[in-house]
Amino acid sequence: MPLYNFEAMDATGQEIKDVIEALNEEVAQTTIRQMGYFVTMIREKKKPPLTGMIKEGEQEPPYWTFRIPKVSSYSSLMAFVWFVLGFLTCLIASAIGQGQ
Repeated sequence: MPLYNFEAMDATGQEIKDVIEALNEEVAQTTIRQMGYFVTMIREKKKPPLTGMIKEGEQEPPYWTFRIPKVSSYSSLMAFVWFVLGFLTCLIASAIGQGQ
């Protein structure tokens, strides 16, 4: 469920700033009102993008996708290749081990 940042006022006029989890903005506002607050501002809290993975203006990719980062040198590329090979080896070994 999405998170919503909100500002509200209580019965004494004191400002409240908090975060609430709700199905949508309407449900969030209703829940805040039921808590006895008057909503003055509400907006969906955005998920922080994966650093270096999403360029400004692009949509967040689905969770099952993976972007290979840009490589600045051959040694970085080789380190990345060895990391991926090691990871895949571990996955295959665990799959074989579970099949016994």
